Amino acid sequence: MMPIKLLRRGHGGPPGGTEVTAMKTSIGIDYHKRYSVVCVMNEAGTILAEERIDHAFPERFAELIGKHTPAQVAFEATMNWGWLHEILEAIAGIERIVMANPLHVRLIAAAQVKTDKVDARKLATLLRANLLPASHIPDRATRMRKEVLRQRTFWVRERTKVRNRIHRLLGRQHGLAMPQVSDLFGKKGKAALNKLVLAAPDDLLLRQQLEMLDCLERHIRELDEKIALEGKGDEAVGRLSSIPGIGPILGNVIATEIDGIERFGLSEQLKRTRV
Repeated sequence: MMPIKLLRRGHGGPPGGTEVTAMKTSIGIDYHKRYSVVCVMNEAGTILAEERIDHAFPERFAELIGKHTPAQVAFEATMNWGWLHEILEAIAGIERIVMANPLHVRLIAAAQVKTDKVDARKLATLLRANLLPASHIPDRATRMRKEVLRQRTFWVRERTKVRNRIHRLLGRQHGLAMPQVSDLFGKKGKAALNKLVLAAPDDLLLRQQLEMLDCLERHIRELDEKIALEGKGDEAVGRLSSIPGIGPILGNVIATEIDGIERFGLSEQLKRTRV
């Protein structure tokens, strides 16, 4: 790490004087759902500050880190890491933000004693030594596209669960006559299900399941429209969607998870990447 050189003015004298080096600090943040533990370490490995910050007061990150800039900051990838990243990237004086791969960090720095303070120190130490295994940080627009795609995946899985419950409910009926259709949840099959009258309590259960199915399908269609619109101007989505077996939805998923093929110098690096 190259130090940043500053000039200190002499007391009452002209500009110039003694050359001083502003050392870059390494900051480790053990990030949790409602709070974080922050460790500030200088280039010599001395701990300059440690603090537990409640997320109800996010301004404390800037107040603490602002006293120790220029700085590089590290935290582990975890749920809702984007919230912390957005706070950090707005703080002046932070020159580098690293999101560490949690599994690789544990392999490098396994500790018998594991506390929030120890974890924050561990991150700061590995960052200072440039030994921290970093994960890719997509920009905010890409992160939001991923959230939309993952929401669609969630609704599709829930739809499958509801369909399976309907199949199970119908399977325990005696003497049930249903039209022979290739897709029970297609237009003809749904019409037959909506007309079906079963004995209590199965009639109530079927009605609820069909209502839930309609709601899920409406949500999925809404997301399909948004995904198609967002992927319309994406060259990567266009190319991927032209491959047999990959439609616009899967094309968007692959494109956003890769987030720029230029990130990979070799095809083998892409193959080893877990998305």
